[in-house]
Order: sequence, then structure tokens, then C-alpha cells
Amino acid sequence: MRKWVYTMSDLNVVRSDFLSFATALAILLGIGGGASSAMAQDSVDIQFQPGATSTTINGSVRGDEYIDYVVNARGGQTMVVSLAVTGTNGNGTAYFNILPAGQDYGGPYIGHMDDDNRAEITVPSDGDWSIRVYLMGNDRDAGKTVGYSIDVYIAPSDAAPSAGSEPTTTSERVQFEGGSSGAELTDTLTPGSSKRYVLNAGDGQFLYVRVAPQGPDVYYQIFNPDNSFLLDQMTSNQEYRGQLWQSGDHVIEVINRGSSNVSYNVIFGVE
Repeated sequence: MRKWVYTMSDLNVVRSDFLSFATALAILLGIGGGASSAMAQDSVDIQFQPGATSTTINGSVRGDEYIDYVVNARGGQTMVVSLAVTGTNGNGTAYFNILPAGQDYGGPYIGHMDDDNRAEITVPSDGDWSIRVYLMGNDRDAGKTVGYSIDVYIAPSDAAPSAGSEPTTTSERVQFEGGSSGAELTDTLTPGSSKRYVLNAGDGQFLYVRVAPQGPDVYYQIFNPDNSFLLDQMTSNQEYRGQLWQSGDHVIEVINRGSSNVSYNVIFGVE
């Protein structure tokens, strides 16, 4: 019987070929660039860059698999997590829970019981916490693949005791002046905070949105009246212009993912 002997160099080549194949498969399935396929019941530690309080994670999950992103936090800190689907060969039903690391229950947030894939919690105690991403419904049962992007923000320890420094979400209805089809508003967001602008528009009309911040790490996303995504979260350096397919209140949410206060202008137009 012939014996095969593999060197470390050979193994690295095999590993490289496998990763290339996995990446190509993810692209063929329609998963956005930069997404990495999650192994079943995998666990990945989240590391922030020095001085940073937030990070963005890209990945994908399939069928009944799940992946835990583990982050260390102190009791009393504010944690803000949001998930946006970036690609799928199914219905895009990705959710996340926040759990004590190593446990399957007992966490402060259960994603499939919410409707916007965004959590803002006060961390109950010091330790490691898991952000568990998983699928439900037909995507889970049929073994579909869903790509996603997760934004994670944790308030600095010295900011946690002060209620004024905690992230908040506020809302404002956008009103156009008589005879006008547009409006421009100005506001300031603290770290991790967001503002939801409610704008009534009809099926077939065209919506224009531009966010101009005076600082980095500002994003925005747009929801249809039925709370589905019209536009997944994108950076403020890209404007949006597109036709609507539902009538009713659309929501444009501006989000500060940075570590300092940011002022911004947001411009709306409907035709």
C-alpha cells in the first residue's frame, strides 16, 4: 500500500484551495463581497481596534447553523447591535440573539420577537456576551444561505453611568412646506444613537435622500411602510434615489456608529 506524506507546505496549499472554493461558492449564491461563510455552531471573538467603541462584521450562515460573535463587556454598559441582510438565495430571514457566552437561553434580547433587527440593551453583568446569528422559517428548513452585516457598539465604561451619554433613538415626522417637494433638516447624534425620520409617500413616487455629516461613521437605512428594508444600511457618502413600491409612512434612520458626537444635515425629496 502506498503511503502519502504531506508537508506543512502541502497542507497550506490544500487549505488555500478550499478557502478559494468557499469564497467562490458564497459569491455564486449571491452573498455580498467580504462575507465569510460561518461554520455550524461556530464561535468568533470580537476585537475592537485600539480606541474604538464599534465595529462592523460581515458573514454568512446557512440552514440550521448558527454563529456566535463573542464580546466582553462590563455590567451597566450600553450595547447596540444591528443586523442587515446583504445577500441571500432564499428569503433573507436572518436574526440574532444576545446571550451569556456559552449559553442557549437567558439573554436580554431575542431577535425573532422583534421587527427591526436592532437591539439596544444595558449589559446585565461583567463578562463575555454572545451575539448569535441564525435563520428561521423556510430559509432554515430548506438550507438556504444568508449573508449579513452586523454593527456592534459598546459605550465606554466611563460613559455608562451617565444617562445623558447613553445611545438613544428618537423620531421626527418630515413635513414639506406648501408647494415644496423637499426639505432639509439638521441635528446632532451622540455615539451609538439614531434618529428616525418618518415621511409619507406613495407607491410609484421617487424618493431622494442625502445625509451630510460633519464627521465619520454616520450611516443610514430606509424602511418601507411594512417595516421591510427599502435600503439596507449604507454609508453617508452615498445618496439614495429610487422609486417606491408601497404607500404610507417610510422611515429614514440616521445612525452614528462613531465614538463622538456628530452633527449632520439630511435632505429629502419626493416627486
